[in-house]
Amino acid sequence: GDLDRAVAVSREAIHLIDIRLGTLISTIRPNFSFFGGTKAGEESAEGEDYLGVDINPATQMALVVGEGGFVLIDLTTFLSRDYPLSNDPRMKAVAVDRFRNTFLGAYWKSLSPLVLERGVLEVQLPNPVPEITSLTPSETARGDDGRTITVEGKGFIEASEGYFSDRSLATTLLDNCHLELFIPKELFSQGGLFPLRVFNPGPQGGQSNSKDFAVKNPRPLITALNPATVPAGTQNLLVEVYGSGFIAETLLTVKGQAKAYTLLNGTRLEVGLAPSDLETTGDLAVAAMNPEPGGGTSNTMSLSISNPLPLLSAINPQALKAGGPEFKLTLTGSNFTSASTVFFGQTPLPVIYLDSGRLEAVIPAAALANAGTYPVTVGNPAPGGGLSGPQNFSVTPVSNVAPLPVGSYGKPYEDLFPLDAAIPSYDPKRFSLITGLAREGNGNPLSGVTVSLLGHPEYGTAVTDAGGRFSLPLDGGATFTVVYQKAGFLTAHRQVEAGWNTIANSETPVMIGEDAASTAIAFDGQAATKYTHTSSTVS
Repeated sequence: GDLDRAVAVSREAIHLIDIRLGTLISTIRPNFSFFGGTKAGEESAEGEDYLGVDINPATQMALVVGEGGFVLIDLTTFLSRDYPLSNDPRMKAVAVDRFRNTFLGAYWKSLSPLVLERGVLEVQLPNPVPEITSLTPSETARGDDGRTITVEGKGFIEASEGYFSDRSLATTLLDNCHLELFIPKELFSQGGLFPLRVFNPGPQGGQSNSKDFAVKNPRPLITALNPATVPAGTQNLLVEVYGSGFIAETLLTVKGQAKAYTLLNGTRLEVGLAPSDLETTGDLAVAAMNPEPGGGTSNTMSLSISNPLPLLSAINPQALKAGGPEFKLTLTGSNFTSASTVFFGQTPLPVIYLDSGRLEAVIPAAALANAGTYPVTVGNPAPGGGLSGPQNFSVTPVSNVAPLPVGSYGKPYEDLFPLDAAIPSYDPKRFSLITGLAREGNGNPLSGVTVSLLGHPEYGTAVTDAGGRFSLPLDGGATFTVVYQKAGFLTAHRQVEAGWNTIANSETPVMIGEDAASTAIAFDGQAATKYTHTSSTVS
């Protein structure tokens, strides 16, 4: 065998010899007679030799048989064990079933001078401890449909059983050095290194060393993103990632940062992106990585972040007097980004980004130098982007009325001085306001109504705003008639008593539209001709 050792049997003993060195290793003397009453070298009365020797190279065990029994010898440790036979049987031949690791001996036994019993004796030998040297193949892909592998080693017997981790496998003995094991599909559902072992049952026997079988993870591949382009500032975005090789252990990164995701199957997963991921334009690199064994990093695919087209819905304030100081303009709308620019007329201004629906811009005093109407717009840069529709800001002319003294009652209301007021100045002690509301016949506020004081053109005029309201400064201390005028409506009047340093409220008029009904009258010189005109019904 592999040990280059020989077994020689004499009448008195068994000798173990090193073939390469030609030296005696050990002498073993069994506790029973090998030859019974026969001398060494002689034949028995039946003319047969009762000595037998069989060596199993797979287990490195030698079996020596004589008339009185047999001896089992371990050729690696030189330990032996005697097996004397009872009832005086005589062995005629010996063999070892290497698959089952059993001793087979043919014997005869004299029951009487005329009766001879012949038979075969089978004895279970001590099973070896198996040893694994290699696996073929030693790896497979995760998700494999099941695979038969060959285990090479020694000490394998018919009762050997293979194990994949702690799972028993269907095992087929090819010879004492080779087994076939079938690993079913369900054991390939997870990637990793799994220990494979072989176990031999008793007597003796035991568990082999382990060899790792690798179930390799796939390398992921990304083929598409949906959507592939999104506007900056998008809220609650869910991106679908398509490809292959996605597993539960896949690490998904967006711009180098790991992201939580939902695995739908091996070719599709979903990842949610926060608004902070989409604040600025550019490309977000999306990649996937699977762990070892196998695995690896996928290709990179970019999610393009483009600027949306901004929408400007309102500005506050909408108007200021010419010559005023710088101020902060609040813009309301949607699709604003941190890269948005505010234009006052054609002048770009620094922006304070609050959120996607609100911006602030500082309007310098120089922008209020001249009266006029200035379009305010918001622009987003490329990629994408564009210019919003305008909201008009009015810079109104400065009134010619002298300012009131600091600390006076009317000082906070100087911005209400009418531009057409002809009074040189208001009396600080008597300064007051008349305020009120104008409505249409249907009850809705009416804007664009010119309000003046009958007989006092020096106080100028006020115009109702979008809410139908007005405020008109004057010197109080008298009763005034308030005149409401608008083209297409009948003029209305209300009387108001205005005191000093106070705000007087005018009764709300309901403006009645002018009647479009008319009757043509022709003078025909006939006294009997009569005409009747009927107006439209006013409710």
